[in-house]
Parts: sequence; C-alpha cells; structure tokens
Amino acid sequence: MTLFQPSTSLPPVGRRPPGQQLPAPLPGELTRTHLLAELAQGRRLAALIAPAGYGKTTLLGQVARAAQTQGQAVAWLTLTPEEADPTRLAGELSRACAALPGFQPLAFQTAQQAGGPPGPLAAALARDLNDLPHNALLVVDQTEVLGAAGAAWLGTLLGHLGEGHRAAVAGFDLGPLRLGRVLAQGGLKLLDSEKLAFTPQEAAQFCAGHPGLKAPADRWPLGLALSAAGAELGSALTPQAYQEELLQALPPHLDELLDAAAVLPVWTTADFRALGLEPPGDWACTLLGAGLLLRAHGDGTYWPHDLLLSALRARLDRRPQARPVLSCRGRPAPRPRAARWKPFACTCRPETPRAPWT
Repeated sequence: MTLFQPSTSLPPVGRRPPGQQLPAPLPGELTRTHLLAELAQGRRLAALIAPAGYGKTTLLGQVARAAQTQGQAVAWLTLTPEEADPTRLAGELSRACAALPGFQPLAFQTAQQAGGPPGPLAAALARDLNDLPHNALLVVDQTEVLGAAGAAWLGTLLGHLGEGHRAAVAGFDLGPLRLGRVLAQGGLKLLDSEKLAFTPQEAAQFCAGHPGLKAPADRWPLGLALSAAGAELGSALTPQAYQEELLQALPPHLDELLDAAAVLPVWTTADFRALGLEPPGDWACTLLGAGLLLRAHGDGTYWPHDLLLSALRARLDRRPQARPVLSCRGRPAPRPRAARWKPFACTCRPETPRAPWT
C-alpha cells in the first residue's frame, strides 16, 4: 500500500507553467476518509502541521481531487526555497491562480506596476481571487521553506480571502503564518501530528497487508511504511535507522548541538544555552527541514519523538569524546511536566493540552 505522494516536480530553470498539476493518487493509496470529512465542514482554511512522514501532501492531494469532483476550481502551488522571497512568492502564487477559470490578475498587476514593498501584493491578489465568479480552493504545500517575511505575506493573503473560498496549507510550523485574523473569525481547521497519525483502524488496515507487522503506539505513517519495507526487503530499514540516516546528513557545525539534544527531552534555545552552547539562529528550521521527527510549538519549544531521541543517543554512544564535554557543562534543571508541555502550534487561544510524543 502506498502512503505518500512525492512533491510535484519542478522545471529545472525559469518560471513554472501556470498552475501546477495536482498529484495523482498512487496505487493503493490509503484514503483518509475521516480527515476528508473533517475538512469538508466549511472552515475557510485547513492547516496540516506536522513533521515529515505524516502524509500531508497525500492528504492535500485528496482534498484537492475531492474539491474538483464537486466542481470546485483548484490552484495548487508546491513551494521551493526560492519562494522565501515574498516578491517571488507573490509571482508564483499569481501564476498558480492562472489555472482558475476566469481569473484576471488586474489588481495584482496594478500593484506590481506601482512598485514598492511586496506587502500590498497580498491584498491585491486576494481581491482578484474574490472577484472570481465562483469559489475556489487554493492549496500551498511545503510552507516550511518560507522565511518569516514570506510566511507573513502568505498569512496576509489567506486572511483576505473572501467568503466561499477555501485554502489548505501544509508545513512543519504554523506560527510564522500569522493567522490571527482567520483564527479570530473561527475559520481555521488545524490538523497536527496527532490528527494525521493513522487511526487504529487505518493502522490495522495497513498491517493486514504486511503479516507480522505491528503498529507502534504513535502510528506514524512513514514509520509503518519503513518497517514494512524493511521486513519485505530483509534490510535494516527501520524507523530509527531512518532518523539516524537523516542525522548523518546534517552539517558538522551542528555536531555539538546534536550531542546536547540527545540528553534533552525538550529543545529550546534557552536549554541549549544552559549547556553552554550558542545554537545557530536557524537550528530549528534546519532540523525540521531535514525531515527529523520534531514537533514544533508556537512558543519556540520543540518536542523530539522517542525515535529521534533514540537515534541521537545511539549517535552519542559513537562519539565518546562528546560525553565528558556534556558532563562538564552539566544539564539544565528539568522543568515540571506541566510547565514543559504547551499547546501545539498556536498561542492565540487556549486549547486543551495534549500529551507529548509517546
């Protein structure tokens, strides 16, 4: 059974053609029926926020194809690092919207010709979308590649979409998108890693096709796929081995940070500094972008999955020179469990605290 949809391929150079093609369903793709039902309940914006391997792109594809089946026009954009620049992001989104019947970027082009900062382009593009004679679905995948400026620009666009239009975004962290306006209007539907994990029924359905495979407690979709592939191939392809492989690919200047991360159950810049380290400003983005199982919270706190911690500890065991250094630096005083845990992704409104990774 195929679980995940690869990202849409991009032309090697130059501009992308207007409107990227929606990802086609793969053979045996598991339809997330209950999640599709949740997302069909009329919220303006669906945000799929989770680490790598939770099937975000797959679910976005299912949402988009369901919308098309119901006669709704869809514009799809898979982001690349180039769209971290808000001006480039604005241009690519406008080109993606060109796939919508009747779309005329009149306000957008006027704002472009006026020059100046890219901020007004967001409201202008939203105005052109709101002038459509029909409702549309705007899908933006891989928002983790956006910097603070690009994420804020996208958040402004989403906040200005008119009644009837829908949008769906996917990435590692919701905070930079600044969706307070949508939140205040009750228009946001958030699916985090707990929601995107397989249900017991879905995990059983997957395991039924792989004799001897048992679903872990967290029901991480990619973890199940890796375990199944490893069993079928007779290899050491396990979820922890996958995390170890990703760690090996990280740049050497993060070595000391990863050593410290192995002994910290929760990661923050303050915790690393308490161990005498000064982490790079982009440490969290780098680790998330590498595909590590790391859950981001809107307050700058990051929860590593047990699989990731196990991989880090195995790595630390292979680096005996690092342990004496860590011992000399000491360890931050453990925070109470209630103080460590924060609601996922948004601090704009109270939510029921959720359990950490299990």
